[in-house]
Amino acid sequence: MNYTIKIDPKDDLTIQELEQRVQAGYRFISFEYIISFVAVTQRRFSKAILINSSQDIRKYSNKYNLVSSVFGWWGFPWGPIYTLRSFGVNRKGGIDMTDDIMLNISEESLQKREIEYLRTTQFFTKPDKWDLRAFTKSILRDFQFDLNVERIVVGRYINTEGNTISGLTIGLKIRYGKFDEYIEPIRKSLSREFMKHARFSFIDLEKKDELADFLLKQGVILK
Repeated sequence: MNYTIKIDPKDDLTIQELEQRVQAGYRFISFEYIISFVAVTQRRFSKAILINSSQDIRKYSNKYNLVSSVFGWWGFPWGPIYTLRSFGVNRKGGIDMTDDIMLNISEESLQKREIEYLRTTQFFTKPDKWDLRAFTKSILRDFQFDLNVERIVVGRYINTEGNTISGLTIGLKIRYGKFDEYIEPIRKSLSREFMKHARFSFIDLEKKDELADFLLKQGVILK
């Protein structure tokens, strides 16, 4: 799936000049912000901004947290929940988009300040502390001593249609080919800690495909 992301390199740069800045430690960072309209809550990301200092990160983090503070609270029930979670994402430094941007950038796209992602290395972000706590109190508690469950990995899938954060993904490595038999018991376990509108998808880690590899690298291993 291809999608585009707007960038803000701040200066008019050539590809070579941009590469030199990245090698010197500059990073393209995107910050999360929340917009709510009563029954609808949207999680959005800023342009990917070329940043080289913790002071700049704090400045932009505060800017987008202010947007969420004004516009994020009003959706029910997700507005307050996502607003607080976006504060956590930005407090940790936002989302680093550098590797994917440099993988896809060209002189033309740099001048247009809009990158089309034809290839990507970022499919998942780590769940926030609230989701991790819920995972620990549900599937980890219920299945950590199940000998058939060799591995549990969790991540939040990045929906490449528009660069938004989508549902939670659970990777399972199950002995004896019983992956499908565990999905419904795990959904039932999750339902005790997550709201009924929460979306989950499952990946069979035994298949060892590209998406499973990315989840192992970019998600959080619970077991």
